Amino acid sequence: MRYDPFDEMVQQDPYPTYRWLRDEAPLFRNDRLDFWAISRFDDVLSVAHDPLTFSSVDAVLLGERSAEMPPMMITMDSPRHDELRTIVSRSFTPRAIAGLEDRVRRIAVELLDDVDPSSPVEMVDSFTVPLPVMVIADLLGVAREDRLQFKEWSDVVVAMDPADPESMAASMTAGIELAEYFEHIASARRAAPTDDLVSLLVGAQDAGRCSYGEVLGFCLLLLIAGNETTTNLLGNAMIALAAHPDQLTEISHDRSLIPAAIEEVLRFDSPVQGLTRKTTTEVEMHGELLPVGAQVMVLWAAANRDEREFDQPDTFNIHRPIKRTVAFGHGLHYCLGAALARLEARVAFEEMVSRFNRWEVDGPIEWIRSGPVRGPEQLHLGMQQ
Repeated sequence: MRYDPFDEMVQQDPYPTYRWLRDEAPLFRNDRLDFWAISRFDDVLSVAHDPLTFSSVDAVLLGERSAEMPPMMITMDSPRHDELRTIVSRSFTPRAIAGLEDRVRRIAVELLDDVDPSSPVEMVDSFTVPLPVMVIADLLGVAREDRLQFKEWSDVVVAMDPADPESMAASMTAGIELAEYFEHIASARRAAPTDDLVSLLVGAQDAGRCSYGEVLGFCLLLLIAGNETTTNLLGNAMIALAAHPDQLTEISHDRSLIPAAIEEVLRFDSPVQGLTRKTTTEVEMHGELLPVGAQVMVLWAAANRDEREFDQPDTFNIHRPIKRTVAFGHGLHYCLGAALARLEARVAFEEMVSRFNRWEVDGPIEWIRSGPVRGPEQLHLGMQQ
């Protein structure tokens, strides 16, 4: 057995490999890609809460980061990370997110109104992509009509494979093109501010709280993270519920179960499979000595299936009592948009079950070719009203 996050078999179903890692190689070394992987829940939690030892500086994705890419909060440690997060944190408080529910619901209703259940529906292009992209586009103050381009840029960025120079080059190019797009938006907001996040960020730059590069990095991070994570959460939830029609029936009859179902999806098939950190000092783990500067893949998804933390972890159960998961990370870099993703997912499935009693996967699932994220690239569902 071995672990390579870019292996096609792993991307089709990573969970048998994760179980092997937890049981047989809790600290696994991949020489070809020059990284170590940790997979047990307690180890993952420990790393997430020790940013002094396991740094995020230029270390979130495998491989080298291009100097042309703008600086992003996700690739920083304290204190700069904390200073930048404070700039936008009020826009993502539970109260602020709750105020977005009507807007999210209008978008979900509009998209589902266009769904024709008389034949199998490709749900990625028709629903799981446009819903979160339109929501984050509204928050940023950019054109919803550009959502296909946003999705293309985002997919290329997260599909980078350090062993494939072409994918690395394409990822860097997509990131730079996305930054250039936001340069024009930022210039327009400086001339005529509006009530959106780009205007907020430009104002913070003018006040000396962040640099112009950090403004662009914020925009990239918010769009890519707000797009990929929620899109894959929605797709993975549709697949899990289709595979468990009895539980789908339950939430159809009792919508109060939907939040718990979403938490179980986040645990069972995490949208973000893993991100990396770099060691700042020598660290001993499981009898091995990690050198300074070692890349450590923190496997959130493997930890969420750890039988040391969860009873019968490979069973999907919306009634499972979940005390904690690492689906949105943990500690310093806990996902800023977690509450927004949960809101979008809850509203999406409230609207879906109000229209469809059940759905089934029609044909094979095509999974995204990406190491850090997991979700369907195409998903055809047969809908029953």
